[in-house]
Amino acid sequence: FLEIEDKIFRTNPENGDIKYLLLDWHVVKDMNGRPIKYFGTLQCITERVKAKKKLKESEELFKKAFHSKAFGLAIVDQERRVVDINEALANLLEYNREDFIGKTAVEIGLTSPAYIKKRDELLSLILQKGSIENYELQLETRHGKHLDILLSVESMHLKDKSHWLIYLMDVTEKRKAEKELAESEKRLRTILQTEPQCVKLIDINGNLTYMNPAGLAMMEADSFD
Repeated sequence: FLEIEDKIFRTNPENGDIKYLLLDWHVVKDMNGRPIKYFGTLQCITERVKAKKKLKESEELFKKAFHSKAFGLAIVDQERRVVDINEALANLLEYNREDFIGKTAVEIGLTSPAYIKKRDELLSLILQKGSIENYELQLETRHGKHLDILLSVESMHLKDKSHWLIYLMDVTEKRKAEKELAESEKRLRTILQTEPQCVKLIDINGNLTYMNPAGLAMMEADSFD
């Protein structure tokens, strides 16, 4: 009768570099079940164990990064169906994670005119370049809120199949602030240009940086340079 067991042993670090050994041993027993012979092999599998450990650490790191709240992230297969999505993106679009799994953007309901208009262009860029970075896009949430988005896409392999890793960054408030600043600057320029009195701006070093038309006219100058 033959019994086989596999066991992995780790060598003592005090005796040098740690090594992992796979023991494949066999027990031969007589008709009464008593051991009468032992034999086996010892194989060094250190590199295999290290590679497996490194892969596990990499997967855990990716999992932590994927489910962080810093970015909206999703994994999409070649049929454009969502394989996974993190809570940050689901919350941003005002959906539950379960609403996305196994569905395309259209099936989910991301069908705003702004998205549909750019969808074909976006897909064409991804197929041509294999990846895109900071593509500006407008999306509409489940409850009709409009978002300004920066979209980045990278190709990746998952279970030996090609997928896309999608990053979405919400820049709605940033774009709103930029627009308000531009409008404020435009109003200020209009006021300065039409002000009948001389207006000039001087920096902290005492250098003249601006003079309005009224001031230039008083000095009978075309510019303040």
